[in-house]
Amino acid sequence: MVVLESIGVGMMAVVLLLAAVLVMVGLYVQVIWPLTDWDLVSVSLEPYNSTITAVLTGVFIGGFAAGYWCISGNAWKRLPRPTGVLPRTVVRARR
Repeated sequence: MVVLESIGVGMMAVVLLLAAVLVMVGLYVQVIWPLTDWDLVSVSLEPYNSTITAVLTGVFIGGFAAGYWCISGNAWKRLPRPTGVLPRTVVRARR
């Protein structure tokens, strides 16, 4: 179960990366393109295919590892136990 939840965290990391790329493309379309009329027709992504695959795989593996670390509880094993508001022993009132 922990592995499936960690895979979900990895996928969320990839989706956040793609959302960030979408925001950057949106800013480019709103700001750069109208000012320069440079529409990126001559730019091809073929040479960057292996780099893009490596980045997406790295983001997924990083998200998977972070999710596994947090969901499995290893992130909180070294933290001190919190002290409660009430003392551990409750003294009964004498009547």
